[in-house]
Amino acid sequence: MSVNPDQPDWSLLPHAPLRFFGLSAGFSHRDLKRTYNQFIRHYKPERFPHEFQRIRAAYEQLENALRYGQSAEDLESTGQSYEWMAQAETLMPRQQERREECDTSTETPSPLHERIRSGSVTAIYRELQERKNKTPYDYYALAVLADVVDRRDGRKFVEWILQGLTAFPNEIGLMRLLHAYFGGAVEPGHQESLLVECSKIIREDLFFPLTDPLWRALLGTGNFGNFRDTLRRCETNLKEVNIDNRIAFYLQILRSAMWVADPVWIGEKYEFLEQNFDRIPGFLDYDVELLARLRAYVAVRESFREGDEVRQRLDQAMRDYFCEDQLTGDRSVLACQVFMAQETERLAAAFAEFGSMTYAPFYALWLWVSYDVGERHVEPPKEQVDERIWHERTNALCTQMERQTRSSRLGAKWATRRVLYRIVQASSFFVLPLMISMVGAGIVSVSNTNSGGRAREDAIIALATLAGVIIGVCGGFWTSKQITKRYWHPFEFRMAAECYRQIWQDEIMNFLARSQLSYHVLRAFILSIPNTVTSTPWVKYYVEHDYALPMFAIAQRFVV
Repeated sequence: MSVNPDQPDWSLLPHAPLRFFGLSAGFSHRDLKRTYNQFIRHYKPERFPHEFQRIRAAYEQLENALRYGQSAEDLESTGQSYEWMAQAETLMPRQQERREECDTSTETPSPLHERIRSGSVTAIYRELQERKNKTPYDYYALAVLADVVDRRDGRKFVEWILQGLTAFPNEIGLMRLLHAYFGGAVEPGHQESLLVECSKIIREDLFFPLTDPLWRALLGTGNFGNFRDTLRRCETNLKEVNIDNRIAFYLQILRSAMWVADPVWIGEKYEFLEQNFDRIPGFLDYDVELLARLRAYVAVRESFREGDEVRQRLDQAMRDYFCEDQLTGDRSVLACQVFMAQETERLAAAFAEFGSMTYAPFYALWLWVSYDVGERHVEPPKEQVDERIWHERTNALCTQMERQTRSSRLGAKWATRRVLYRIVQASSFFVLPLMISMVGAGIVSVSNTNSGGRAREDAIIALATLAGVIIGVCGGFWTSKQITKRYWHPFEFRMAAECYRQIWQDEIMNFLARSQLSYHVLRAFILSIPNTVTSTPWVKYYVEHDYALPMFAIAQRFVV
């Protein structure tokens, strides 16, 4: 069953998120995310903030249920539990008996919402409060009315919900209310005590699914010590923590905790995940891989941030993506994408250290994050790029860059030094033989003066010549190698770097902007070009090592 995002049935929310998205029982995480992204691309938060919030809440409900193994039947039955108004039809037999015990009058009482319109809210609240055998709906009504009648410290709402769950542990409606409450603005001072109290009341298999948003809020306060200690107390209170739920919870919470937690705690949770790796369901492989990339980046994060404003801005966007709500994180990432597409010089300067070991972990994570944000905010291309045409144009690009290099001041300097290098290299094969021959000639002259023997003279000349040839060849190779290693290669590397920064990099970025090719496609095209001109091997080297190019190529996707 498919649903048109242009005309959704809003009446299905919040009770039937499965039907709202047009999903059937047994839907996958990929199905859910693809459908959700289609809705978000249509109902962008800037234009439709109310609709976005409703869609996001429905997605989180389904995603949370899928993560913690809740069945589709349970999801669709959730809506029924809110229909407590029709008591005779929706109350379970035990609940109906309790209602009958409380009702001593023969008259059918008016529905509660009608009594509230015409009567005293305080009187109704006191009446429900004193009722002995309360139903789930009574607890719900008390929670709602407490916000009007008995505000005090602002906790009466959740206290009544928890009392209801104590009396009716399997009541889905109360569970959903509690989950929604935890997803709101709970007072920071109440978060720890609420979590500990819930660990004493809520069933072990439901504790983490229901309290998941409150854990994220507690972690967001910045006091990791409180988070760690509260989690330890709750896990102690739970008689038997569901292993699968713990796996799902750790995979989710580590995305935020990685930025503030101490390494020992992170190591403990990773060890737990490794020990239970075979229990991780397939659809959570995405989370496992993402955490691996995040952990690798966090290990080099401080070095990556150091000394550059652009890298610091990228790091902040990454942290917003993992630690803030989705809307805030997406906006931060989108702002960085637009910035990089426009400020190419600053982007190039931020990734100018081609041998840095911190770029690869960052890029591996940024690629993942950019893809996820792009799925929600970037429309798929309507036309496919003709790669055959752009392959031919890539060849023309390399030829053009070679011509520009030769006609530039840098190219002239490079060519002149190359000629001098060849001259010095060739000379190294002749200087030593010449010197040895001169020494031999001197010896011959001395010998003639002393003895005058012709045979002796010829022998000395032959030996000097042979020694000159042998030493000249060996010494020439050694000298040439030393000149190449110590002087020519460093010079050529510096010249290539200058040519890349001043000529080639701009041309390649302009080419990426025109072609809309992905970085990986362009890289493959350039690497396939034969090394027939001087600049081509160096262009290949820098295309493979310059992280500004893939960052720019990704950013282009967000501004076209």
